[in-house]
Amino acid sequence: MAAVLVLLGILLPTVLKAVVSRSGRQQVRLAILTILGGLALGWIGGHLKVLMAYEPALPDTGCIPDKVLRHYRLGNLLHAWWSTEICREASTRCEQKEGLTDLLRSELTGIAAPRCTLGSFLRLNPPPIVSAGSRASAAYWQKPVWWWESYEVWKDIHKDFQQSMQSIVQRYLEVTPALRVPYYHNTTCVVHYRLGDMLWDSRPIDPLVMAKSASLWATENGLRITTFVILCSGNILHNVVHDYDQFALTGREVEWTEGTKLESWLKWGIDHRLKGSARIIDSFCRALKQHFGREVRIRLDGSGSADEDFLKMVTAPMLLTAHGSYAITAAAVSTGLRATPNCRNLANPEGGSRQALKGHTMAELAPGWWAYDCVAMVNYTVDGS
Repeated sequence: MAAVLVLLGILLPTVLKAVVSRSGRQQVRLAILTILGGLALGWIGGHLKVLMAYEPALPDTGCIPDKVLRHYRLGNLLHAWWSTEICREASTRCEQKEGLTDLLRSELTGIAAPRCTLGSFLRLNPPPIVSAGSRASAAYWQKPVWWWESYEVWKDIHKDFQQSMQSIVQRYLEVTPALRVPYYHNTTCVVHYRLGDMLWDSRPIDPLVMAKSASLWATENGLRITTFVILCSGNILHNVVHDYDQFALTGREVEWTEGTKLESWLKWGIDHRLKGSARIIDSFCRALKQHFGREVRIRLDGSGSADEDFLKMVTAPMLLTAHGSYAITAAAVSTGLRATPNCRNLANPEGGSRQALKGHTMAELAPGWWAYDCVAMVNYTVDGS
């Protein structure tokens, strides 16, 4: 309203001058147009004020066009975010670690992080808690450039990483109230099952083994699971995490039943990996029904953005994931119950399980973190048949 008054104060002398020199009808028309224009500018000014108030928390890092959002890989940015902080006080060791410097450079500059996303917030806010123990972790320096691939590294850095990310997430949620992060009932298990590129480049985790492991996890730990929510916003159905083009899901949430045809969920432009992913998820859902009973609910959630799905995993009372930095880092941040694959390399299930974690316990890493057998699919084609 103040903006309207100021505008009218500036325009009033001009309007009065015009009124004196014009006919009555023209005077009325000009006055109405001036008032409407002033109101419109005031409305725009009010919205600009809201946007400007948002800027101090998330400075403008350059908005990325929608078509580039397919390159927004939050898991990669989380790797770069943590590694960059470690390297601040260990630059020589970082340079000596083969491939790390080049990888960080490509992740920090080559991955899109549109303004107001969690990725852009990470770039603006370094980890608040990194202890000397995390910086000096022998496992960190001995393992490949992807530090999150190994549970041995997580044992050294987990506490610092978890506390840092929880602080970041809390601050991020405070400045992005529009994010859709639901509250889940304590008998709900959120699932992230990475497929997509795994059907092309390597072998994904076997859906039947994953469902059976979920049942074993629930039985051994006395868990009551009444609902599974499977995140399906492109993170499982294409070779790029959360692809928002024609290959993405339709952006909705549905209840899975034996009559559900996942392929009908996909927009025009389906490739073989999408068909394969849909068929594997269908097999996974059928296996869940077999192990948990027909009364268990299975919801397919294709409504979330990359940030929203990450936060759904972080805040879920129970979380079941496959492999990959996106899901594994979410499990590390979570304080709920979580089960992740017991892979030798958390980036690729083909190497099988680690004997060091035999017995499915990871209590030494974090309370409530459980590892299941890492078994990759054997006989399958790219289209899932």
